[in-house]
Amino acid sequence: MNEGTLVLDLTIPSTWPPPNPINVFDGLADQTTIQITATPAGILHFHATDGNENVSFETPNLVLPDFACLKVAFTWDSADGVGCAINGVLVTEPINGPVTLNAKSEPPTGFRSPAAFQVPEPCNDSERSFLRFILDLQSRVGIKDRFNLLEASAILRRLLLDAHPIIHLVNREYRQQLLFPIVAERQVKDLGEGASFHFVNLCPDFADPAEIQHLKFDAFLGTEVLRDSKQAFTIRDVIDVCANLKGGIHFDEPASKSQQSLIELDKNYFPFFVDASLAALPGIAWTVVVGARPLIQAILKKHGHVQIKL
Repeated sequence: MNEGTLVLDLTIPSTWPPPNPINVFDGLADQTTIQITATPAGILHFHATDGNENVSFETPNLVLPDFACLKVAFTWDSADGVGCAINGVLVTEPINGPVTLNAKSEPPTGFRSPAAFQVPEPCNDSERSFLRFILDLQSRVGIKDRFNLLEASAILRRLLLDAHPIIHLVNREYRQQLLFPIVAERQVKDLGEGASFHFVNLCPDFADPAEIQHLKFDAFLGTEVLRDSKQAFTIRDVIDVCANLKGGIHFDEPASKSQQSLIELDKNYFPFFVDASLAALPGIAWTVVVGARPLIQAILKKHGHVQIKL
């Protein structure tokens, strides 16, 4: 492990400093395990290991707002040691006393609040399938292990990508406008020189309301969520590969260079210790749940049930 670079957009999911140590990121990239922890001392602890060598670094005491949004860059090199910059401020130089950083404190989005409802008995088959898929999808991505994420990909395929997506079949009667929220500033962008991977959470717990866009169905499926050094992969790509190639529904062979490229990316990058494509599924799923709320409400209202609890 001679050298490496890690650049992350993070939101500290807590008041600052946190009352207890919290893990703000972990994952595996190019065979290097990386973990970032926030401590009650107001410090970010960075640790990287490839099994044989370890690199550790602690920031000075940081002065931040609660639920701070941070852009963190860590570099390590056998000759030059460790470098760290947070929101453009270098924090590896000798520093006396706390470091005050300019950071946004973003409000909660509520996007990951589960929809709570009972499936009405009078529902027809397509309505019942749609509502049960929504409930099951929320449960699967809440667990976040490999099996449940693959099952979530199967649900997303049936909802969104089949020849006759269930969300369209059901909405033919109700004609609700379905808009899917994403955080525009967190879309993937072309990687700079030396960067090799970009993962984005389009449906975060915290975000500036001014950065939220609401996309129609096709634009949502075409939104890019992963990128390697050569190409970007959309929501449609991710669901397709997870459901049809990785075992959500099928274990097919790649039928295109793009599918093969995403499979290769998944062999090298493991945000939160799952394949990059699987790690993207919870954000996709919660966006679908939020976008589907008007349709859920309309079905429940038709059948005389209490409206959805958000």
